[in-house]
Amino acid sequence: MDIALHLGVHCTDEERLLLALMKNRAALAQAGTLVPASRSYRQMLPKLVRSLRGAPAGGDAQEMLRDALLGEKTAKRLILSHENLSCFPAQAVGPQGLYPYLDLRLAALANIFPTDRCHFYVALRNPATLVPELLRKTKTPSLTEALGDLDPRELRWGPLLLRMLEAVPDAELVFWCNEDTPLLWPDILAEIAGDGAPAALEGEDDMLSLLLTDEGMAELQAFVETADGHFTPDRRRNVTADFLERYARPEEMEVTIDLPGWTPELIAELTAGYDEDVARISALPGVRFLLP
Repeated sequence: MDIALHLGVHCTDEERLLLALMKNRAALAQAGTLVPASRSYRQMLPKLVRSLRGAPAGGDAQEMLRDALLGEKTAKRLILSHENLSCFPAQAVGPQGLYPYLDLRLAALANIFPTDRCHFYVALRNPATLVPELLRKTKTPSLTEALGDLDPRELRWGPLLLRMLEAVPDAELVFWCNEDTPLLWPDILAEIAGDGAPAALEGEDDMLSLLLTDEGMAELQAFVETADGHFTPDRRRNVTADFLERYARPEEMEVTIDLPGWTPELIAELTAGYDEDVARISALPGVRFLLP
């Protein structure tokens, strides 16, 4: 069985991806893909990870897990999605950097399904905007308390993603940038839904409906209807980018970064490091990086 594990990260899609896929549960089930509600596993899987202590799950543990997730059903593919499968928000950033133990968590999750093929899906986000959101989410009083003596310039994805590749060499790793999600949303849904999924999935407009004004969304839907089925992925992304430029809700697109010492120059450095990491990782063999 294929196990599709979407791990967030925090402050990216806010469970919208899982909710969109659940709209397609009946159609996906016909293709052999099951999408259980996250309440059935979001606490169980981390507990199982801790109990295994890095060892592969034995037969009894695997049987218990399959009963909990599948019941009497059988599946070719199982989709599991929750940001806390990566870690709790308070552990997402600290003196050791971004998601310091995510590579170990991937290995532990793969050990839960030792006889299955694991596919990990992770949205990255610019540390310049991710860290302030994480601090708000965890109600951390100060940046110093969160990072200690760590220089913010060391908040890099590149080294972590290399460790992730080494941790699960037999798994598929698929990444994308959260900043690109509005342009890639249908592609992301299709990727995680897997082979056999319907060509058009419900929820493909969910992300844009949040970002565009009502006028812009109505005009976009009318434009798509007149495309008469000749709406290639490349054309869709170009059209989406155009509509976001013209009709985006300012409050949804603007990000306020208000941290002591985070000057525009530092934010520019963090962003440049992020871009460098994305370019480096997307070119590596063994990685699938979704790009617009």
